[in-house]
Order: sequence, then structure tokens, then C-alpha cells
Amino acid sequence: MTVSEYLNSIENTEQEQKALASFAKAFCEVKDELAKAVNYPFVGKCLRALLALSQATSVTEFKQTNHYNNIKNWDINVDQLEKGNIQVTPGPAHKEAIIEVVAMVGALLLGFWLGRKFGKKKSKK
Repeated sequence: MTVSEYLNSIENTEQEQKALASFAKAFCEVKDELAKAVNYPFVGKCLRALLALSQATSVTEFKQTNHYNNIKNWDINVDQLEKGNIQVTPGPAHKEAIIEVVAMVGALLLGFWLGRKFGKKKSKK
């Protein structure tokens, strides 16, 4: 389930305040580690958004921030919310982009390898 789907499902329900309190508790414990990692490419925006979510007082308030746009398409798995078991992983669009990048890098490496292999044979003649 994407973050946007999850937040839509809990918005303005009893579950909303429980979830926000659990996010605050879970991310408060690792706040220092997250603060060090917010400047990393790709995941930095997501981590800043998670920190903003952990400090939000309502889902509606969080949705009005730019952070929401940075995380809404990520996947979230909330297992035992009371214990803070929350996993945020790249969403379907991110996974497709990762596959495309890996395929392009693989094709380039194969091209370089084939070029060197066949280029050496031609130079020996």
C-alpha cells in the first residue's frame, strides 16, 4: 500500500491519532540517525518527509506540506503499529526507475566488455 493510500484510509478516524503517535515514537528513537542521512540523494527527501510526518498533528496538516509529495508514492507496511513496526520502501514507480537504471548500466558494461574483447582481436591482425 502506498503512503498516500494509507494516510487516506486513516485520515479523520480514530486510527489517525494512534498512527501519528506511533510515528512520533518510532522516529523519535532514531531521529539522530535520520538527521545524519537526510542529505543523501534519493532517500533524503523521504527521510525528511518521515520526520515531518512524525511531527504532524494531523494527516490533513501533513498533506498540505511539500513533504507529502516527496513520500506519497512510496510503499508503507505498518505491522503492529503500537510497537512502531513501520517500513517505508520505494514504491512501484521507483522500482521501475531502478530497474531501468540497472538495465542501462548492465548494457553499458556489456558493451564495454564486448568492445574490449573484440577490439583486441582486431588489433592483433
